[in-house]
Amino acid sequence: MLVGFDGSSSSRSALAYAFDCAQHRGARLLAVRVIEPESGDRDDGRLDEAVTRQALRYPGSPPTARPSTVSRGPSCSTAPARRSSRWWPPGETGR
Repeated sequence: MLVGFDGSSSSRSALAYAFDCAQHRGARLLAVRVIEPESGDRDDGRLDEAVTRQALRYPGSPPTARPSTVSRGPSCSTAPARRSSRWWPPGETGR
C-alpha cells in the first residue's frame, strides 16, 4: 500500500488510516514524502518520525512500513513504488 505524506494534519490522519488498512490486510506500507530541493525544501525527518509514531500503536506486530523521501524534479516518478503497491496516486502516469 502507498500513502503520501506532507506533514499536515490531514496527511497524518491518512498515514494512520493507511497503517490500519495495512494491518487489517497484512500488507506492506510505503509512506512517501516528495520534497522540492530547488525551493529550499529538505528532508527534515518528519516522515520517519511519523512512521515510527504510528508503528508504536501496534505493539508486537506493527505493519511493515517503509518511509521514503524523494526529490521532485524532471525525473521524479512513483512508477517503481506503484509496481509493488496496491494503491497509487490518482493521475500519476509514470512518464
